[in-house]
Amino acid sequence: MAALTDEQTARAGAWAKVFEDGPATTVVLDDMTVFVDTLPETQQAGGAKLLLYILRQRSRLRRAARRNGKGALRG
Repeated sequence: MAALTDEQTARAGAWAKVFEDGPATTVVLDDMTVFVDTLPETQQAGGAKLLLYILRQRSRLRRAARRNGKGALRG
């Protein structure tokens, strides 16, 4: 994977700061998951898609940070 540009690094830092690993983030994502589950079936797909985007983004950035030997990205 190519090195991150300055803009990508800044974005990664923002995501890492807002959705950093930890108990608070886990509680918020769990609450969001419960909320999406309460939506009518016609709206669940959109809510689930948003949650999956957040989770994929967090995972992608963590993997990139580990690959680059930088540990957790900070904002």
